[in-house]
This record gives sequence, structure tokens and C-alpha cells, in this order.
Amino acid sequence: MLNKNNYNEKSEFRWDFFERAVKNYSLLIRIMNIFDKDKNIIDEAPSVFLEELPFETCKIFIEEEGYKNYSYLSLDKTPDSINIETIRDFFPENHNPYLFNDMFGYNLIYTYPLSSRGSDIIGYLIFATKRKWIIPDSFLKELKLICNIFNKLILLKGPSELDYGDYDLHKDLFYKKTLDFFPDPIFLLDDLNYIHYANQKAVEEFSIDEQLLIGERFDNVFKVSSHILESKFSTEGKVEFISDGKYRIFNIKSYPIFKTDGKLQGKIKCFVLHDVSQEMIDEAYMTQLRNMESLGLLAGGLAHDFNNILTGILGYASLMKNFLEKESRLLKYTLAIENAAQRAAKLTRHLLGFAKRQGRKSNVVDINAIIDDLSLIFKESYRDITIEKTLNEMVPPVKGDEGEIQNIILNILLNAKEALEGKGTIKISTGFKKTKNKKGFVIVEIKDNGPGMTQEIMNKVFEPFFTTKKENHRLGMGLYLAKKLTRNNGGLIEIDSKPKEGTNFIVYLPVAQTGEDELCNEKDGDIDYKNLGLNIKVLIVDDEDIIRDFLKGVLKSVGIHVLEAKDGYEAIELFKTHGETIDIVILDMIMPGKKGDEVLKDLRNLKKDVKILISSGFMTERQKESLRSYHINGFLDKPYTARTLLNTIKNLAGP
Repeated sequence: MLNKNNYNEKSEFRWDFFERAVKNYSLLIRIMNIFDKDKNIIDEAPSVFLEELPFETCKIFIEEEGYKNYSYLSLDKTPDSINIETIRDFFPENHNPYLFNDMFGYNLIYTYPLSSRGSDIIGYLIFATKRKWIIPDSFLKELKLICNIFNKLILLKGPSELDYGDYDLHKDLFYKKTLDFFPDPIFLLDDLNYIHYANQKAVEEFSIDEQLLIGERFDNVFKVSSHILESKFSTEGKVEFISDGKYRIFNIKSYPIFKTDGKLQGKIKCFVLHDVSQEMIDEAYMTQLRNMESLGLLAGGLAHDFNNILTGILGYASLMKNFLEKESRLLKYTLAIENAAQRAAKLTRHLLGFAKRQGRKSNVVDINAIIDDLSLIFKESYRDITIEKTLNEMVPPVKGDEGEIQNIILNILLNAKEALEGKGTIKISTGFKKTKNKKGFVIVEIKDNGPGMTQEIMNKVFEPFFTTKKENHRLGMGLYLAKKLTRNNGGLIEIDSKPKEGTNFIVYLPVAQTGEDELCNEKDGDIDYKNLGLNIKVLIVDDEDIIRDFLKGVLKSVGIHVLEAKDGYEAIELFKTHGETIDIVILDMIMPGKKGDEVLKDLRNLKKDVKILISSGFMTERQKESLRSYHINGFLDKPYTARTLLNTIKNLAGP
């Protein structure tokens, strides 16, 4: 507590401290000045309200213990037409502020019920405007706070003339009570950063007895930078508060205290805190989603480049096989090249599968496909971790957002990787279960053989910012986000763990309803290269030489006539000359200069019935859907073999 010898000094700066603490509430400061100067607050308040608030009319009416007090002010000199009895008749019984529309000649009337200490309504604080105005919720909250503090001041004044005969005796109590009404924690510190005062909000917010706060160093309670503690000027920043494993973040504003003569009171400063934990959680949530989408785009771009290379390798390898003897050593080498390229193509396909899901909204999700993609990428990224899959091929598709569901699995896998500290086994399985009300759920279990968790940690593991890694500067959000995304998609997460026995996460996701999009996986059929009998002309448009050469070689080998263009401009010029004889166009979408979608539009304008195949190494479902308005005839996803290419051409050309 402050030393008694410093009481006069304390009284001298108290009002200045209060003004600094509520500097953003200039209206309240003016109202409190009226209170402090012992003026009639009912008579004086309307002019202050109308100068500070966007209303033209203010009326205050109080009736208690047979005493009535009333004031009215209108900036445009409108006579008082607001009938208190009508307000009483229409006012709801819940004692909350109420907005009346189109009454007494006003468009909006905001009415705040003034209450006694016994919670009885003793009057009304009324603001009115003739303007057409939709009041924002944020302003309504601020207005309610202002009215609430005005109500408290009236109660402090008392019903009879709203005046204390012994006002000076109540002054200290008034300041303390008013600060206790303040919606944020307020602390008063000395020059050594010991806490001398904490308002009621601070005591409630941090669940610490006031007597334990008083006399404690501020930086023993909060994690705060030395810059804020040592500054002698107004400054702001962030402080961290951890209690029982729960992590919270506050914005902090520091104000120096001035004496009434304007000189700096160097020994005392004020800290005002505002909880921004939920804002930080929401920001972290959106940041991870944006990061995952960015990662998807990066992965997709890399996969596109790899697919261009692999298309050439696989294509030429498949061509070479047709010209080599079965027992030839070169055939074995060719098969080895093809197998290695197939393995690389498989990894690229999984990378593309991951990339395409980010940001994609879908009602139907193949959970096994997501696990296949993530487990292979995970396996290649963390070689000391063994991934064991037991996937039920009969599980139905689940309902939800494909990108979000992928992020759920990814976050749990990353948590398991952290628990294993880089080495161990992760088992992933899928199954199906129906509840008593016959609602179906697909179950995904992800189990690691790490150190496991205590019951105390399990109770906190889904809380935002919770982490068991003290040296980790990145606060834990992964499991919080996994649980949030699971709920977003109508599912739930359970956890089963014991110390030294590993941890098992069980995710329940709702099954998609019958009649929604179906998943299918078509395979290429066999094809007779020598008997295609296709007398057609194909225009190849691709900026990669190796791709054009491969396509040209395959198509010419079965008697198909070929034209080729290395960019969009050349393609349009060729089509203008030979368009009448061109049957099919194989078009790459990602090219320098004239883009694929621009070429596509021009081709359709030149010849509406030409058949067009889109060839691309990275294209999301959303992008494919946007191209269908141009009546696309099919898609060739790189890398593809000669067999896939010719099957597609044969099906498109018809019998």
C-alpha cells in the first residue's frame, strides 16, 4: 500500500491519474468533472452528451422516493414530445437498453433504464435522432458503458438533489468505485514497478486476491518487456500472462502521471491492460489457413514443373519399349528408368493432391486419398519416422471442406512428429461407425508410440497456445486448430493417452449423404497401337520442347497428322491458317506470353466445335470447373504415358 506519509501526494495526483486512465473517454471525463464540481448532473449532462454523441435530442427523467428530476435539450429546438408514460408502457421488462423506431417524430430513440441500488427502474436516459441511421453494434456497446457509468454517478449523488452534503468524505470512495466500473484491468505502479493499486477488473481477470497483487512487482505477475517498465513516457506493447497452463495476451498502455500543475509525477505510472487473446487466436487461425493455401500453391507450382520433366521421361521410356526386344539389356534399363520416373510421378501426384485441396470447398471428401497423400509426403520428409497404414477401402466419403479436413490430419501428424522427437512409429487407420440415431461417421485414428500424456496435459492439449515445449518460441496452435476445424465440419476429436504408452487421436467425421458427388477412379484400358485407324489432325500447344517432341512422336507413330506451336500467339496464327482441318487441340494452360485461357477463348471464337484437351501439371478442381464454360472436351494431367495419351485421343475422336 502507499505510505501514509505520501497521502497528500497521493491525493494530489489521484484525479490526474484517473483522467489519464480514461483519456479515451473524454465524454466520461467531462461528466465526472460535473460530478466533481458539485454541479447538478441532471441539468448539466444533456449538453455534454449532445456535444460528444451523434444525437440531436437528450432527455433525462428520474423519479425516486417521491422526488422527480427532469431535463431536456434539443439542438434543433424541437419541443419535448417524448412521453415518459408511453416509454414505460412499451419498455421491455428485462431492464436492457431499447431502440424505439419512428416514435414522437424521431427515426431512432435510444432508451437506457436508470436503476436504483435495488435494481428497480427509477428513470430513463434518452437519446433521439431524426436521421436515418443504422447504429453499429460496437457503438451500442460503448453507449451502454457510458450510460451505465452515468447511472452509477447518479446513485453516488443520491436521490435528494443528487448531492452529498459531505462530498469530500466520499471522494476517495468515488474514485475507487469509478475505476472498478472500468471494463479493463488498471494498475498503479511506483518507480520500482511495485503494484500499489489494482481495480476490481484486474482482481477478477487474473483470479488473484487484491492483497496478493498489492506490493508485488509487476514483472513477477506478467511477462513484460523492460522497455515498457522503464519508459517515462506514454508507451504501449504486449504482455503475457500464464496461469495453470493457460496462456493469455494483453495489449498494455503505460501512462505517466502528472500533477495538477502539469509537472511529471515521476514516481507513479498507470498501466491499462486489454485482453487480445481471442484476437490473437483468430489471427493465428487465419494465418495458418493462409499459409497452408500458400504452401499448396507453391507445391502445385513445383509439381507442375516436375510433371513437365517427368512427362518427357515417362513418354520417351514408354516409346522406347515398343522398339526394343524383350530380352534386350536396353529394355531392362528402359524399364528401370520408367520405374524410377513412375515413383517420382507418384510422389508428385500426392504433392498435387495435397496442393489441390488447399482452399477447395467440397461437399464430398475421400478421406483415404487424403491420408495416402499426406502419409507419403510425411514419409519422404521424415525418414526416421515409420508410417503404418490400415485403411478400410470400404469407408464411404465424408462430408466437409476438403482443405480443412486435410489440415486436421496434417496438424495431428505434426503433433505426433513433435512427440516422437523425430524418431518412432505413427499408425493411421480408417473405419466406419453408426451412432444410436443411425448417423454415420468415418473414424480416423492416428496413434504414435511417443512418451504419452498425463491426464492434466490431456485436459489442456486442445487449448490455444498450449505447449509442453518450454524452449519452443512458436506457441502451440496445431491441436486447437484441428479441433476447431473438426467442429466446423460437424465432427469431433477424442484423445486416449497414458504416460509411456503413446497417444491416440480419434477423429469422427460425418458421412456424406447419398446422392452427393461420387468418387471414381478410372483406369486406362489396353490399346492396339498399330490399328488405331485415326485420320485426324492435332495441334499441340506447349512451351516445353520435350513435351512437344514427345506428343509429336507418339501421335505420328500411329499415323496422326500433327501441327505444333511453342506459344499462344503461334497457336492462333496456325489455327487461322489450318483451322478447318484441325480436329483436336492439346493445349497447355501455363505458358509465357499469351496464357492458356486466352488462347482457349480465341480458339472457341475461331471454331466453336473444335475439340480441346487441356494438358496441365497443376490445376485445381475450381480451375477446371471455370474452364468447363468453354466446353472443354477433356483433361490430360501431367505426367502421362503414351498409352494414356492415345486412349484419350481415341475416345475423343470416336469410332
